[in-house]
Amino acid sequence: MALTNCTECGRQISDQASSCPGCGAPLGETVAAAHPTTIQATSKRYKGQMVAAVILMLVSFVVMLAGAGARGSGGVIVGALGIAAGFFWLLGARLYAWWHHG
Repeated sequence: MALTNCTECGRQISDQASSCPGCGAPLGETVAAAHPTTIQATSKRYKGQMVAAVILMLVSFVVMLAGAGARGSGGVIVGALGIAAGFFWLLGARLYAWWHHG
């Protein structure tokens, strides 16, 4: 273990430290610095699926409301199934994005 000087405050610190304990300045590239890129890439990948799931639920809700007034149309059942499918699609997309954030 060697000592090196901090580039910000000049304090002597370990060369294995990820940041200066005195001023908090980062020392070299760390894993935490690369992590936001992974989160942004993952979130962009699944954001479209989440939006599509919410749109499916909204459209299904409108179908369900329209079918509630007509007797025997089955719109309520179709709307309820669409809402359930959209909910599980949204849940799956959120869980998949959470799982791949690492």
